[in-house]
Amino acid sequence: MQGLLAGDPAPWRARIHATARDNVWAMDSQRLWAWEGQAWRIALEGQGELFAVWTHGAKDTWVAGAEKLLHWDGESWQEHPTPGFTASALWGAWRRDLWAVGRKGSTAALFHWDGGEWREVSSDALVGIGSLEAVAGRCASEVYVAGSGGALLHWDGATWSRMTLPTTMNLYGVATVGKELWVSGGQGAILRQPRPAR
Repeated sequence: MQGLLAGDPAPWRARIHATARDNVWAMDSQRLWAWEGQAWRIALEGQGELFAVWTHGAKDTWVAGAEKLLHWDGESWQEHPTPGFTASALWGAWRRDLWAVGRKGSTAALFHWDGGEWREVSSDALVGIGSLEAVAGRCASEVYVAGSGGALLHWDGATWSRMTLPTTMNLYGVATVGKELWVSGGQGAILRQPRPAR
C-alpha cells in the first residue's frame, strides 16, 4: 500500500485528517506526519503529547497539544497557549471558524477560533460535564460535541444547548452522515438519530 507508515511501538491516537490526496496529516502521541503526495515526512515533534489534528489546507493546519494549540501556516509553526485547557478534538467549518473541545481542570471546556484569537466559550450547557471528547458538524451553524456522562451538545450558530440521549455512558465519537447524526461511546454504545428539525 503506497504511503503506509511503518509500525512504531509508541502509542497511537489514531488521528488523521485530510483535505486532498496531497494534504494528509496523521499523528501518534508524540509526532505529526504530513503526506504531500510523494512521501511521509515528520512535520512536528518535540512538543510533548499531541491529541488532535485538523487541516483546512497545506497552509492552514492545527494541532492540539497539552495546554496549547499549534498552527502551521505553510512555513512555520506558531504556538497559542491555552493555560489549563487541553483539547481532545478539533473541528472547523472554515479557517476562521474552528472549535477545540476538551477539559480545563476537572470540567469540560470549549474554545473557539475566529481567525484572530482563541477564546474560551462559556455556556450553561457545559454545567456538570467532566470532559468533551469529540466534535463534528455540517456547517458553521450546526455543530455537535460529545462528552462524558452521555453529554451531547448542539450549536445552532448562536448558542449551545444540551440534547437528550438514552444513555449516560461516556461518549467518544460523533459524526454527521447525510441527514443523520451518529454518536459512539463506552461499552459499545452506538446511537443514531435523524437530523433535528430546524
